[in-house]
Amino acid sequence: FITFPILIWAAMRFGMRGATSAVLIVAGVALLNIIYQRGVFSQGSSFESLTLLWLYANFLAITSMVLAASINERQMVQAKLRHLSQHDPLTGLRNRFSLKEDINVAIARSARHHYQTAVLFMDLDHFKVINDTLGHSVGDQLLIQIGLSLQENKRMEDVVYRQGGDEFVIILENIKNNEHAGKVAEKIVKLMSQPFNVRNNILHTSASIGVSLYPNDGEDVDSLLKHADTAMYRAKELGRNTTAFYSPEMNIHAEKKMKLEADLHKALVKQE
Repeated sequence: FITFPILIWAAMRFGMRGATSAVLIVAGVALLNIIYQRGVFSQGSSFESLTLLWLYANFLAITSMVLAASINERQMVQAKLRHLSQHDPLTGLRNRFSLKEDINVAIARSARHHYQTAVLFMDLDHFKVINDTLGHSVGDQLLIQIGLSLQENKRMEDVVYRQGGDEFVIILENIKNNEHAGKVAEKIVKLMSQPFNVRNNILHTSASIGVSLYPNDGEDVDSLLKHADTAMYRAKELGRNTTAFYSPEMNIHAEKKMKLEADLHKALVKQE
């Protein structure tokens, strides 16, 4: 009876190969018992014992294959669900849920090895015009091409994410200084300014990128993302199709802008 727990464990731990090995081991032990005339298979003549062993081994083999196939199918489903939970279904890039976890890992590595990590927050300029003019299906195809372009032109250690909509995030580890991060960002800006051919439509777009650096601009995920996002909006204010590095003054500028917009809204409501 101990055979079946062994089979189940081997199938779950090592799959088909483990289950097959377990069958061979169990059959080998049973054969030794026959030779030394011990155990359940040693009862009766040698021919009867070997026949019984042969039937038992075949039963174990069939059982192990069924178990391994069932467990393998379940593991494949779990792996697929895990992949879907971590990746954007449209572009195949890692998604915003993976992003926070990966930034935490990057922060830990940066602290341990004493180097900087950059978070690049990229937003496409005038993407809404493409969506409204040519339709969301064309817009989706453009996003797919942009994702592929970012993947093909990054360093091996860099990771690209789709934050949502037309927003992408790139994590750059082992950054030497601001200039290093700036060169990568400018390379991406130039890359995004090239025309994309989507369903025989030559589309021209551009990107605005905000950059924040660990540890200077934040020591946690939320701070780095927020500050990179703030810098990205500053890049748009500077005329789009450019890069901006985060600075504390941007928060003051953003607060003043929000207050001005709130005051204008109140004035309109009061018809002042």
